[in-house]
Amino acid sequence: MGPTKNQTASRFSVIPVESFSLENTTTMNNTLKLALSAVLGVALVAPAFAQDNFPDVPENHWAYGALANLKDKIVFGYPDGFYRGSRMMTRYEFAVAIDKLWKAMMAQFDDVNAKIEALEKRPTGGGSDNSDLAKQLSDLKSQVNGMKGWEGKINELDKLVKEFRPQLTELGVKVDDMMKDMADVKERLAALEGKSNAINIGGFVDLLVLAGHSSDDLRGLMPDGSVVGVGEGSYSDAVVGLDRDLNIYHSAFITLNGGKGDVTWDAILKVGNTLGLGDISSYSPGTFSSDNDTDIAFGKFAVTFNSQLAGQGVKAQIGRVGHQVSPYILKRTSFTKEYYSNAWRDSGDWYFDGGILDFMFGNVSLKVFGGQNSNLNTTNGADINPSSIYQGVLGPVDRTLGVQVQFPFGETGAVNLAYLWQDSDTRANLGGFGVVNRRNVYGADVNLTFSNINFYGSFAQSVLTENTTTRLDDDNTAYDVRLGYNSGAFGFGAGYRRVEANFDADGDWGRTGTWYNPRNVEGFNAMVSFKPSDSLKLYGKGELLQGVENGAGGFLGEDDEALSLTVGLDYKLSNFLDLGLKYEDVKFDYNAGTDPYQRWLTLMLGYSVSENAKLSFTYTYSDVDFKGRTLQGRPAANPNFDGNRFKGGLLATQLTVKF
Repeated sequence: MGPTKNQTASRFSVIPVESFSLENTTTMNNTLKLALSAVLGVALVAPAFAQDNFPDVPENHWAYGALANLKDKIVFGYPDGFYRGSRMMTRYEFAVAIDKLWKAMMAQFDDVNAKIEALEKRPTGGGSDNSDLAKQLSDLKSQVNGMKGWEGKINELDKLVKEFRPQLTELGVKVDDMMKDMADVKERLAALEGKSNAINIGGFVDLLVLAGHSSDDLRGLMPDGSVVGVGEGSYSDAVVGLDRDLNIYHSAFITLNGGKGDVTWDAILKVGNTLGLGDISSYSPGTFSSDNDTDIAFGKFAVTFNSQLAGQGVKAQIGRVGHQVSPYILKRTSFTKEYYSNAWRDSGDWYFDGGILDFMFGNVSLKVFGGQNSNLNTTNGADINPSSIYQGVLGPVDRTLGVQVQFPFGETGAVNLAYLWQDSDTRANLGGFGVVNRRNVYGADVNLTFSNINFYGSFAQSVLTENTTTRLDDDNTAYDVRLGYNSGAFGFGAGYRRVEANFDADGDWGRTGTWYNPRNVEGFNAMVSFKPSDSLKLYGKGELLQGVENGAGGFLGEDDEALSLTVGLDYKLSNFLDLGLKYEDVKFDYNAGTDPYQRWLTLMLGYSVSENAKLSFTYTYSDVDFKGRTLQGRPAANPNFDGNRFKGGLLATQLTVKF
C-alpha cells in the first residue's frame, strides 16, 4: 500500500514513468509525458552531480544519473535508504515532487537576482576596488545562460500544477501564488534574455528509406496492406531485390510556439513527401512510391487562452487543434507505425479546424470541442486526415461537435464520458436503411487501479441518422473489459470484448492481421510480460475472435474464428543501443472452405547517434496466404503478382534528428 498523505513527505520515491497505472487514458498519457520532461529538466537546478546514490540503483541503470541529481533535493528514499523504483506512485507523492522542484528552481532564480541587485548597488568610480568584478560578472553570465532553457520547463510545470491542483492544495501549497510566480519568472527570464513574446522554433527531421524484396517468386505484404518487392518500369514483371523496390521519403516537422502569460500559441508545420505513404487516417493498401512532390501543411496551429470563471479554471484552444477521447469513440489509427515511427502520425489525435473549451470544476473536467474535419488540405490538395461515415462507405465527416466529461473515481482511477455529433454534407443511401448524413457516437470508459490490480472497461454505441431521423440503430454496440496484474517484474491480464457489425466510430480498437478495427466479432484476449531486469522485457499476447452473426458484415460468420498470437522481446543493450524481436501469427478458421493465415517476423535495432539523433532499422519478413478469401488487406488484382500468396520482406531505415 502507498503512504498516507501525512507520510508522503518523508517516504517520497519517484518511479519510472511506465509504472503509472492510468496509462490508457488520454489525460494521464499527456501527464506522464510532462512528468518525464519535468523530472529530466531538474538538471537545471542541480548542477553539481551527487557523489552517492540510492544503494539499490545500479550504475548501469538508465536513470542513474538523473536520480543522482535528484537525490535529497526532489526525491527521497525510504528510511532504510533504498529507492525502490518499481513501487507504485500516488498522485500526492507526485504533487510533493512538483512542489519541491518549483521551490528548488525559485531558490536558484532568487540567488541570481540577489547577485544582480548586489552588483547594481556596488559603488563605482573613485577609490572603489573592482578587481574581482570581471569574475563575478563571468560567473553571473554562466548562471543566466544556464537558465535560458527554463521557459519550456516552467510551461510544463504550469500544466502539471493545474493537473495536480487538488493534491497540492491539500498539501498546503498556495497554488494561485505558485502560478503567479511562474508567470513572473517567465517575464523576468525574458528580460534577462532581452526578449519578449519570443517565437521558439524546434522540431525534427525524418529521413525514411523503404527497401522491399521478393521471396520464392512472390511479393511480400505488410500488415497495413502494402505490397513490397514490386519492381517499376521494365522491372515491373520481375522478382526484385532491395535495390529495385527502393523508396526514399523525407519530412521536416517544425514546431513553433510563443505568447505571453495566459495567451500562448503553438504550431506544427509539416514539409515533405511522407503523405506518399497515404494520409494519416485512411487504410489504403498498395505499393510504396516516393515519387510524389513535396507537400506543405500545418498539422496544428492553435492559440490557447487560460483564464478563470467563477473561481474555476478555463482553457480555450482555437485554430487547427488535435483531440482524442478513447479507442472506441474518437482516436485515430496509425497504419504506418510498424515501419515508420512519427509522433505526429502516431499521436492518435484527430485534427480539425475549430476549438476546444476545457472547464475545470474542482476535479471534474468538462470539454466542449468541435470544428471542420474535411478539407484540411496540403499545398498539393491532399486532406491530411479524412474520415467518412459507416466504415468508409458513406460520405465524408465534414464537422464534429463533442462533449466530454472526465472525473476521478476516488484515488483509484478516472471515468471518461463523451457524446459526439458528426455531420456530412453528403446524403448517401445505405440500402434498406435509407439516406444517412450524420453519425452520433457516445459512450464511457473507466480505468481503476487497486494496488497492483488494474481494471479497464469501455462501452460505446453509434447511431446513423438523416438529420434527426434515426436510420440505423441496431447491432451497433461495442464493449471491452480487461483485468490486469502488475508486480513490476511480472504482469498478466485477460479480457473480453464484443464489437457488433453496425458499430461505427473513428476509433482505434486494434488489429487482427491486416484487419484493422474488426467488427462483427467477440472473444477473449490475454497478455503476459516478464522483466527479469531493467534492460530486458519479454511479452506475449493473444486473442481468439469469432463472428457474432452470419451475413452481417465483417469477415467472420458466427461459426468462424480468428486466432492471433504475438510474442517478442525488447532488450536495451546499452544507453544508446536497443534491440527488439517480434513474431506475429494470425490464423483464420472458417466453418467451410479455405483457412487463410498471416505471419510476420520483425527485427528491430535502434541506435542513438547523439542526444538529438536516432538511427533505426526495422526488417519485417512476411508469409501470407489469403487462399481466395476477400479479407481486408488483400491487394486488388494485379497482373504482376498473385493476389493470394505473399512472401517477402521490407527493410525500413529511419534517421530522426531533433533541433
